[in-house]
Amino acid sequence: REAYSGLNSSGGDAPLYVRSAMGEWNFGSAETRIKEAQAVLETRDFILLNAAKLEVEVSVSLEASYEGSVDDMNEAAKLADAQLETSEDVLSAKDAVLRERDFLTNIGLIGEDMDKELAQAVEAFAGDELALATGEANEAVQLIHNADEVGQTRMLTSLGAFLFLFALVAFRKSRGTTPE
Repeated sequence: REAYSGLNSSGGDAPLYVRSAMGEWNFGSAETRIKEAQAVLETRDFILLNAAKLEVEVSVSLEASYEGSVDDMNEAAKLADAQLETSEDVLSAKDAVLRERDFLTNIGLIGEDMDKELAQAVEAFAGDELALATGEANEAVQLIHNADEVGQTRMLTSLGAFLFLFALVAFRKSRGTTPE
């Protein structure tokens, strides 16, 4: 009963999966089920912490899945794990977007809207579109990852164009002509 009381104090209603074992006075089974439910709630707490860092509310889908668990906690546990993983992906993308970058990386990111990519990932997470959120987060991280190489290419291209123009002007001056 003490474990059951602790489960109820964690927020929301205990799922029928747990309540049915308690109602049948099957305390061994109830204890196992309570532990499964507590694991889902612990994962939910990490999701809530990550959501707070992202400054969004978590969708109610996990709460509904948890409270609606009748035969087992598998679906609620899978959803909790997926939401946690996605929230971690989006947080990693946020860290990458906000991190200071070197000169070449910044050159490589010219024309990219990293804030937009991050906002789309956060919005998708808040809307419980987990695959989309992970995709947007990964895209933002990949853009940053590739930006150094893009920046190097842009700098070398610019330097090459400058040297070509310099050589062209020098050549024309040596021949006594100036460009018009």
